[in-house]
Amino acid sequence: MLKVLECKHCHAGLPEDELARGEDIVVCSFCDTVHHMNQQAVGFPEKPKRREKAKRDKPDKFTLNKLADGVEINYRWLGKQHTGLLFFAVIWNAFILFFTFMMIFGGFESDDDPGIMVLCFMIPFYAVGIGMAWYVLTGFMNQTHIQVRRQGISTTHGPIPWFGRDDHNCNRDDIAQVYSRRRVAYTSNDVPVHVYDVHYVKHGGDDYELVKGLDALNKAIYIEQTIEKLYNIADAPVDGEHQSRF
Repeated sequence: MLKVLECKHCHAGLPEDELARGEDIVVCSFCDTVHHMNQQAVGFPEKPKRREKAKRDKPDKFTLNKLADGVEINYRWLGKQHTGLLFFAVIWNAFILFFTFMMIFGGFESDDDPGIMVLCFMIPFYAVGIGMAWYVLTGFMNQTHIQVRRQGISTTHGPIPWFGRDDHNCNRDDIAQVYSRRRVAYTSNDVPVHVYDVHYVKHGGDDYELVKGLDALNKAIYIEQTIEKLYNIADAPVDGEHQSRF
């Protein structure tokens, strides 16, 4: 219980007789300020501390190789989305090839030569087929190589080029923090499908993507923690960081 002995407004002493009687309410004789005498100490809840990240084990399809001055993380792109699209891509392209063969050699020719018009009409279908085949092929063939060396980090992707997956290099002295971020890659049946990116923040506050498009949170955190361990970077909260992993 908090004992009030002087006026909270004018700091004059409160009436001693009323204090002696233990009145619940005492009025200052000088400024008429009302005081509630039986106030209970208010305990404010302690602000929750940020939970530490659990150490992540090496994910499937990941390999960790030691270098003379660091490590190299390699992982394949192959995921469920590639194997799931494989059958559809084969059927789609087989049908397109069959239709094209029949159009050219199967008697579509006439005096008006409509074959050229049909080929022009089929261009979007060819584009979809080639796009699906290219995407599936990158999943089965491509790998990402992340070299974390003393002087900095380099990421390379290949052997098949893919839009949005550019090689990247950064200096060790520029890196202040490393963190993981979640984003929506696409929507399937009105359900968002998330992927995870690994970012780093420079000392000046600029934010850059190091690795993008990982299909599992564990993969992003493993890369993040490997870099933090080698570079002795103390983990700290970053705006935009995906925190449900804790």
